[in-house]
Amino acid sequence: MFTSSTKNGFSLKAYKGSLMTLLAMDLDKKPEKGTFAGFTLAYQNPAGKFSFIQNTLNFQGSDEITGSDKSPIQLFRWIHFPGSYQQIGMLTGDYIYFATPRYFDSNRILQPLDPSLTINVKINVVISQMVM
Repeated sequence: MFTSSTKNGFSLKAYKGSLMTLLAMDLDKKPEKGTFAGFTLAYQNPAGKFSFIQNTLNFQGSDEITGSDKSPIQLFRWIHFPGSYQQIGMLTGDYIYFATPRYFDSNRILQPLDPSLTINVKINVVISQMVM
């Protein structure tokens, strides 16, 4: 099962897994060389808490884990395991995922997050039962 959203040539799909969600992003047009920084990914959990998904890579080159608002995810897919990093314990229920494409300016400086580019999807995250 998946849910999807599209806006201005940008699409986001969320695929339901067992206590996880696969996020897949796509852009209709290839960005100009050197301008694309990645995606800022965030979620709202069933309790209403909003958090940016953490990225283990960052633009400072350190080992510090930073939010994707500061270090965009440089992949077109991401598996989110609710309960990791910001959230203690696993909440099941409806999660809302947000994705925003991010860009550099001509000086390779990350441009501010533009909410007009953000799209979201809602998906129910539960423990899947195996059927035999």
